[in-house]
Amino acid sequence: MIKKITLVILLISLFKFSVSQEEIKVLWLGNSYTSVNNLPEIVNELSFGTDRIVTSESICPGACTLFQHAENHSSLKAIRKGCWDFVVLQEQSQLPSIDYYRHNSLKPAYKALHDTIMSYNPEAKVVGYMTWGRRFGGQQC
Repeated sequence: MIKKITLVILLISLFKFSVSQEEIKVLWLGNSYTSVNNLPEIVNELSFGTDRIVTSESICPGACTLFQHAENHSSLKAIRKGCWDFVVLQEQSQLPSIDYYRHNSLKPAYKALHDTIMSYNPEAKVVGYMTWGRRFGGQQC
């Protein structure tokens, strides 16, 4: 009898927990710096056992720039779903350190993506994910 009561209490608490969880939806637009280390899944896993569960979708092809995301059908289609709480934008690692690309590619692409995100997800937070710097910036480019 005690085992049955314990099981019922456990089931009720699990049901209550699953009903009360808030889902946070995150879209990741980046490149291999985001995908290779499986950052979206790590963030999702950090939410396990909390009252907020994070679910993610990621579009992170290797070496992809924000400019490429701003013109990419898959990236734009994902944004247009209109269900995101957060959209994480991650630029290609070398472009921010090179003045020409920062002003002529990164900034216009970020603005275009931001405007599109806000059109379809007015309550979303746009988050810039900055990867680690390179020792000599973009000198090798």
